[in-house]
Amino acid sequence: MNLATVFNVYIGEIDKEVVKCIDYNFRLLPELNLVLITDSKINFNHENIKVLSLKDFQLRLDSMNIDSKYFFKNPYKLCDLKPYLPLIYKDLWNSASYVGWCDLDILFSRRLVASIKNADINDQPI
Repeated sequence: MNLATVFNVYIGEIDKEVVKCIDYNFRLLPELNLVLITDSKINFNHENIKVLSLKDFQLRLDSMNIDSKYFFKNPYKLCDLKPYLPLIYKDLWNSASYVGWCDLDILFSRRLVASIKNADINDQPI
């Protein structure tokens, strides 16, 4: 079951402890998916975590006629695109009930998943 997909853009080296937390959380919560766009060289062995390189991201923007040069002059401006990631990568979440973006310091828990499952939002994806 694909309950929710969350997106994140992270520039720089991801702390080993954060990687462990991501690995642990998404292994225990297979109904959540993470799409992580980063320049960090990390890999996860979970179907529900997809790591995309900044080059992949740039190619996707260019294919949509979005001027990626502006965002890649100062890569921290890529975070300004967070609200648009579900539109840019609709193919990566179209089977999810919910979609959004997150920061890597958020710890996902069963309580969060339960609250999402119990949310009454007129059965509309958010």
